[in-house]
Amino acid sequence: MATRFDGFRTEFLDFQKGIRVGHLEPHQRITQILKLSLQALYREDFVIDRWGRGVYWQWICFLPRANRTAKPLSADVNFGCPKFFI
Repeated sequence: MATRFDGFRTEFLDFQKGIRVGHLEPHQRITQILKLSLQALYREDFVIDRWGRGVYWQWICFLPRANRTAKPLSADVNFGCPKFFI
């Protein structure tokens, strides 16, 4: 089955509430669309981190899993390696 990237809509970005990620199909979630795109581009596994709760998140970042694994002391804090933020 082919990966779909056609489901994200601009109304999922709300500058008051945040980035909508809940109650959506996987092909509609910006987290999945960007993660799969980054993995295809860099041929590396990425981890998604976020701040927010429920349906809307305030920010989302993507970091290479290898970077997180290489820094075991800061892996739990998650600010010890570079990230892609949205």
